[in-house]
Amino acid sequence: MEPVVAFGAGGLVALLVALAGLIRELVVRRRSKRDEVPEDAASESTKLEQREWNEDDPTETQEEDLQMPIGLTAEQFTMVQIIKAEADAVGLGWLFQAAVVNAYSESLLDPKAVGDRGKSVGLFQLHLRGAGMGMTFEQRQDPAQNARRIFQVVLGPDGEKLRKMQAATIEEQTAAFAHDIERCSACGWSGGDSELHRRRALVAQLFPARDIPPKPRDNWPSS
Repeated sequence: MEPVVAFGAGGLVALLVALAGLIRELVVRRRSKRDEVPEDAASESTKLEQREWNEDDPTETQEEDLQMPIGLTAEQFTMVQIIKAEADAVGLGWLFQAAVVNAYSESLLDPKAVGDRGKSVGLFQLHLRGAGMGMTFEQRQDPAQNARRIFQVVLGPDGEKLRKMQAATIEEQTAAFAHDIERCSACGWSGGDSELHRRRALVAQLFPARDIPPKPRDNWPSS
């Protein structure tokens, strides 16, 4: 017969307290293990949250999408951003590169540029009797207003042909922009027209991969 172990009241209480502590520890451990997130899963969750944030706020990635064209200064790149914003605002984002090439040809992307004995002003050299009619000198020197006006011309009768060229090459868009919108006096359609060919060649220099390259170049030739 097995011996009977007698517990006093104090011993029994101590045993119950010990058992309660053990049970509590086991419960805590099980909860902790259940709530653990694998490192890979945590990483994917973070990526998903970041992706959802970017989708909610498209401007979050805009700066990454728009990188500096080759050879432009920071000031010129600011003008590029303004031109793109104005083009996007009226649904002409596809024409952005051709517009930048022409603005560079007209003013070297200098919003304060003045030509034609003071008659042509700003990024796109708006002429007081042409695209800049009705605008003050100061308004034409404002890059946003200057770009906004040139895209209004594109949306008007003069831009009828250009608006149908969304599937054309950037060189073709650039040439049509120069001829129909800028009304460049030296931009005829003849095969030997040097100015028109120079503007078409600028496309390959500014946008060699048909996209905005990430690294500017220091030895950019002057216009």
